[in-house]
Amino acid sequence: MIKEIRAYIRTQIANVDSDLKENNSAFYDGDIGETIISDSYQIVLNNISNELRTEYREDDIDCIVSIFGFGYRDEITHYDELLDKAICIRDNIININNFSGNGMITNIESNGITATQLSGDDNGFKIDINLTIRQTYL
Repeated sequence: MIKEIRAYIRTQIANVDSDLKENNSAFYDGDIGETIISDSYQIVLNNISNELRTEYREDDIDCIVSIFGFGYRDEITHYDELLDKAICIRDNIININNFSGNGMITNIESNGITATQLSGDDNGFKIDINLTIRQTYL
């Protein structure tokens, strides 16, 4: 179930920018900025709520796709480019035509995009795409 969600998100990210590299950490931690490669991303899935329906189960899963960047020479330009990329990635992920018929995913909602500076790095930033993914299964 979770494996399929990650695969779907990876595919949609690659459809927008196949050069983005995935950070394989389960959770973001404050010192990731020291070791990450600029233009990388991380998928965090957590806070799963479940409802038992008459004939099936339904999970709502909070998902954060974080995109990391550094703007040493031209921070604002690189920030704007990654923010634009985050919008395109979000649009691909939530597009019903992309996940319809794709396993158990029945809905994906966008909960906004936020950006923050990486702690301990004046030139590093993180852009979070906040989603809720619904999957249905027996």
